[in-house]
Amino acid sequence: MPDPRFDAGAAEYEALLARGDLRHLGYNRNLLQTHPAIAEAMVAAIRDGRDRHYVSAYRLARLCELFLKDLDLPGVEAIVTSGATEALGR
Repeated sequence: MPDPRFDAGAAEYEALLARGDLRHLGYNRNLLQTHPAIAEAMVAAIRDGRDRHYVSAYRLARLCELFLKDLDLPGVEAIVTSGATEALGR
């Protein structure tokens, strides 16, 4: 049975947004406020010429672990992709 916190069923996107607990993290559609430390790290990376490409696949496993830990979802698989096309292929 799907976790009720994440089971959107056939709900329309607008209805999900109105629910108030949706966290849309799609490309260029992050609805969360950016933490100042993250903004500073992004600016520093741009200035230093680092990380100007899509994320390397080797980093994604750790990111998935951190998402699951932060959301307290033991025994669940997380998948992070570089975009929708890659996600559809998984």
